[in-house]
Amino acid sequence: MNNKNLFWFLLCFIIFTSIFHTFTFAKGWELMNGEWYYVDSDGEPASDKIVTSNGKKYYLGEDGRMVRDYLLVDYNDSIYYFNDEGEMVINTWVAVDPFQVSDPLPIGPTVYLYYFGANGKAYKATNGIIRKVIDGKKYLFDERGRMLSGWINESGEMYNEIDYDEDPFVGFSYYAGDETDGVLREGWMAYEDGSVNDKYYDKEVIWFYFNNNNNKKVMNENGDEYYQKKINGKMYAFDENGVMLTGWEAERATKYHIDFDIDNDDYGMLAKKRWVYTVPSEEINAEDYLDELERWFYADSNGDIVKGLIKKINKEYYAFDQSGILKEGLIIFDKNSNQYIDKIDIDETDGKKFIVERKYTSKDTGEEKQFDSTTQVIYYFLDDESSNIYGARKTGEKLISFRDNDYVFNSEKSGQLEGIKKKKVYQAGLQIKADPILGLGIVLDGVADSLNAPAATAPPSYTNGTLDDGLNDYLNIRYSGDDATQYYTDRNSFPHFIVVDSKGNKISSSNTYRKDKEGNYWMFGPSGSLIKIVSVPVKYVTSENAWYFKSDFYNDKNMRVETSWKIFGTPDASGYTVQVERNQGNYEIVPDEIYALNFELEK
Repeated sequence: MNNKNLFWFLLCFIIFTSIFHTFTFAKGWELMNGEWYYVDSDGEPASDKIVTSNGKKYYLGEDGRMVRDYLLVDYNDSIYYFNDEGEMVINTWVAVDPFQVSDPLPIGPTVYLYYFGANGKAYKATNGIIRKVIDGKKYLFDERGRMLSGWINESGEMYNEIDYDEDPFVGFSYYAGDETDGVLREGWMAYEDGSVNDKYYDKEVIWFYFNNNNNKKVMNENGDEYYQKKINGKMYAFDENGVMLTGWEAERATKYHIDFDIDNDDYGMLAKKRWVYTVPSEEINAEDYLDELERWFYADSNGDIVKGLIKKINKEYYAFDQSGILKEGLIIFDKNSNQYIDKIDIDETDGKKFIVERKYTSKDTGEEKQFDSTTQVIYYFLDDESSNIYGARKTGEKLISFRDNDYVFNSEKSGQLEGIKKKKVYQAGLQIKADPILGLGIVLDGVADSLNAPAATAPPSYTNGTLDDGLNDYLNIRYSGDDATQYYTDRNSFPHFIVVDSKGNKISSSNTYRKDKEGNYWMFGPSGSLIKIVSVPVKYVTSENAWYFKSDFYNDKNMRVETSWKIFGTPDASGYTVQVERNQGNYEIVPDEIYALNFELEK
């Protein structure tokens, strides 16, 4: 080849090489061996950088190849993801296998979820956790950009069974579903996985409430016994782990949170202005608690259990003891303070003894106690459990079965009846009736300053001992050998008796006689009070008839020194015989062992 031809050959080669080089290494994508490369504007292949092409971003690895399905953490710790086409994703969720993550959790989810915003960067916290709203739902992300799931604490740690041996909700403030869900819970959430904590072992379902503003569970963080929160107008209580408290768990003796019917909307709410039928807490009544014996309680408008008083509820009045348990039957209250005192155990109390001595057995303590009508009052509260007003106070007559017999108890709004009411006689609310066999009975009504005058003082209350002791407040019995004479302590006063029939009605006859079922005649004065018993057969008396009446004895200065009631034989025309012939011994009229009535003639 001559020099001329060589010159043209070299010139053409240079031109072709230049053209080829310009076409091959122009700015843009280049496909080589099935991989895409990108040439910068300076003609050099790009590497380890994000490039933009046709409005989309791509990442070139260290060898210049475009990466696909790749999670990138740059030198600013910003996180990006490039999909199977190599494009940087925006405004989307991406599930990443743990092997793609440089520092996967040793025990963690089987897939990591990230969310990449409009700038392509993954949502991530700078410290601890960050909450983000995506499509109207709230999520938590940690410092590595991972969506958090399950139970989560304030540091962004997720609960796992290997690292934590407590219940997952202990020490964890948020709950975000499983690893494919991640939506932060708000409002009520039921936890049904059971508990390893003795405190919650018996709970079939554990309820939590997560605040709407921060999705953090409501819990007691102030060291108090519990934390109260009003939710939809109802008050609830939560402990230090955020567990909703039910029953007596919050205030074990004073407040009650509904723990029945778990599907009811009222479950867990503080009971207000409502009845509650449940087992008392151990603090309220340890015996009932152990026996699992259900009782009635009432919570007032503040949610406090009503205690120790009479409460008007829906037009009825109910009695509650000092622990708040509804009481029924015969209940004793303080007259002035209206505070609960005791319940009479009618199965263990003798009605006759209660009438005479006013002693009763306490249902609360089992001890024998004394009823004092000057400071205490008795009411009857309905004991029929089938009634829809069980426990309501009832006035009027009520047949009460005491240990020894049935008695009529009668009361008004002010309490038990005492004395004569509507021609009937009551003591501590119990109606006094004559022995049905005799038909008539004597009741000591007080003392009078003359034989036929009305009673001047109240009758003995028999609160200081037996009936005889009570009667001896007015009588002083002196014995001389076999002779017994009754003297009045106050010699200017005389006992005043009234008479009742077997129905408890006071005999109001005046200046007349009445015959009892045994053929005895009773004589009444102008006021209807008993003057004497006529024609009472007495054994060992020479006459068939005996009299019971007053005799006065005077000293030599014609001053009355004593008055006695004695038995005499057949009276003379005046009816006031002072001598009597007896075959054996002396006789006196004494009351029977229990009632202040039905005087008998005894040897």
